[in-house]
Amino acid sequence: MGCGLFVLHRTYLVITGLQTEHIRRISQRELAQEFGHLIEELELDKNDILLKLCASAKPYKDTHREALMAYAKEEMMAALNTLSPEIMRAIKIKMVVNEIYGNKSPERVLGILIASASASASASATAAPYPLKYGKRDHFG
Repeated sequence: MGCGLFVLHRTYLVITGLQTEHIRRISQRELAQEFGHLIEELELDKNDILLKLCASAKPYKDTHREALMAYAKEEMMAALNTLSPEIMRAIKIKMVVNEIYGNKSPERVLGILIASASASASASATAAPYPLKYGKRDHFG
């Protein structure tokens, strides 16, 4: 009888172990499904937030564009106010001539004029890097 009891006890332990393993697998499967549902929910939340960000970014972008355009206009006006009337007249004549006889756009002409002015300014800067009334020592000392 002791041997039969041992076999029954051993069978009970095996069955209990199998049940425990089965319950563990079911729990893992349920956790994996729940995790999958949470990931789907997070993706939906992420997409919702991205849509809200895109909608809220437009006013900032528009405001930035307007501010930058206003700043560029002010800088251009300040620069134009420092130019001599002769240079302004020469630019206007050059643009009219190119418009009538050339095929260059005003933007291209403006680019050429800016490049010419930059080259002229750098040439005069290398010729006389310090104001005429100051020497090197007087200007910095």
